[in-house]
Amino acid sequence: MKIIKKERTFRFVSSERDVQERTNEQKFETLKQIIDSNYQLISLADNKATAILTVNGIMLTVVLAMVGLLGGIFSIENNVNIAAIVFLVAYLISCLTSITFSILTILPFQKTGIPDPKHVFYYVNILEYKDKEEYLKGLRTILNDFSSIEEEFSEQIYAISVVNLRKYKNVKWCI
Repeated sequence: MKIIKKERTFRFVSSERDVQERTNEQKFETLKQIIDSNYQLISLADNKATAILTVNGIMLTVVLAMVGLLGGIFSIENNVNIAAIVFLVAYLISCLTSITFSILTILPFQKTGIPDPKHVFYYVNILEYKDKEEYLKGLRTILNDFSSIEEEFSEQIYAISVVNLRKYKNVKWCI
């Protein structure tokens, strides 16, 4: 009988700083994943609103073309024509409401959830720096302190979440 001894390798952490850097990297990856998932939700809301807008536009075109071909529908001679007019007006109101909310979903709304000025990750606030050197200085200041990075990312995540909430409320009203 032969015994084979397998060697195991252990990685020892040399210092507390290594542990802190590793946990900071994990935190940073988690923050990036949260931001990415929020951006995917924004994209999904925009795609839903675009699909709803397209379907409503096609249906509205077909209905209005049919009404144009059936010109006698607007004569109020019997109850059937009155009912058709009521249903047509109700359809037009609901379709135009849906189209309006679809457009509101798709349009960017910059005032919602904007973080504090001089935020280094949000594009509107980046443009508030007078030049790229001032922005680079602000970015380096933030990148040297991980707690500042966490704060900046959390503000960005909150701002994106506010935009997501508004978009999904509008999509709900589209449907």
